[in-house]
Amino acid sequence: MVDVAKVQELVAPIIDASACRLYDVTFEGGTLKVAIDAEGGVGMDAIRSITRQLSVLLDEADPIPGSYTLEVTSPG
Repeated sequence: MVDVAKVQELVAPIIDASACRLYDVTFEGGTLKVAIDAEGGVGMDAIRSITRQLSVLLDEADPIPGSYTLEVTSPG
């Protein structure tokens, strides 16, 4: 079972440092979805940058057993 609260704690500092805010984290069907938001919306450059950073962090921390797909999105 994936501890979504632990994943939220891990990813929040990276998202906050990118002038975005964490909107939601879910894990369903082998996909970890991290939704981010920002004043005025989130651009593709921010999503790409945060995805790369979170990928490295999650590989190092390894909070999710087995393989999964990381998807960083915006709520809009």
